[in-house]
Formats: sequence, structure tokens, C-alpha cells
Amino acid sequence: MKIKKPKVKVKKVSAGSKGKNFTGGKRFKISKERLKELMAQKGKEGKAKPLKLTDFAIVRSKISKMQKNMTEFEKGRTTYGAATVTLKDGTKEVWVSSAGKKGYVPPRIRGNDKVIKNKVENATQENRFNDAEQTLMREADKQDAKITAIGATRDMCHACQEAAKARGLIDKVVTPLKK
Repeated sequence: MKIKKPKVKVKKVSAGSKGKNFTGGKRFKISKERLKELMAQKGKEGKAKPLKLTDFAIVRSKISKMQKNMTEFEKGRTTYGAATVTLKDGTKEVWVSSAGKKGYVPPRIRGNDKVIKNKVENATQENRFNDAEQTLMREADKQDAKITAIGATRDMCHACQEAAKARGLIDKVVTPLKK
């Protein structure tokens, strides 16, 4: 007895088939809004433009990476800060700092970002002048630069909140505020 093989129709589909995708010739739908969005992303050469991260997203990402690279000892004792800054000439930079008198930020924490060590002698536990966030704000004032987003590996303390409010930066803080 002979067994018959079932007949299977194979349809060739090229990746360039109009209105079809390469996974089986099925049509796919895309909303007009999404299509406009995708078309707006195209550059003059017809290539998609790279997506730009917002300054808030850049600082949040940097803070997250810092926290992942911190030792358990550092997590309980140290605060690192990060900020996106626009300099006088329009150049954008990411600055990092550390709380404390010395302002040392280890390479595994700072990456390739600029370390700010603008520390003051009269800092105390009460005025918190050498906190990471205040160090960044002081350096921005010194360089006449504009902080576009700022955050730290811990919630922002009341002293740093007041300093941010005084500079009009409280809405640029991406990490939680201490209550």
C-alpha cells in the first residue's frame, strides 16, 4: 500500500513585497498616528534619526547605574549625585559628584562623566553644603551653567531641597524628596 504525501502549497514571499512582511505574506496594520510618527523620525536621507533621551531619562539612567555599581558599604554611607548641564557655549555634559569633604567618585561609579569637586570648608551635618547635589549646584553657579536635570543615589534631603528651590531647580529633581 502506498502512502500519499499531503500536497503543500508554498508561496514565495520576498521581504520587499508590497504591503506584506517577510514572515508569511500577511498584511499588517499600522495606525495613521504611528505612521506619521515614524515618518517624522526620518532624516533627509530617508534614514531613521536616532532617538534622543531626555535629560531626565539620562540622569535617571546614570543614577540607576551608580546604584548598581555601589558596594553595600557605600549604599549605607555615601551619596553620589548626577546632573545634566548646559554650559555657556551650549555644550551639554553629564556631571557627577560625591557627598563629603573629598568628593572622590570611583571610576566604576563615574564612568566617563565629569567629576565635580567644588567643596567648601564650612560644611556641617546641619547645613549639608558638601552633599552631592549642592556640590553640583555650586559648580553650575560658578560656571554660569544651567542644570537641566539633577538627582542622587538617595532621596534629596531638606537642605538640598531648599538649595534647589532657591535656584529654581526643584522641578528638575528626578529622584524622590525626603518628607
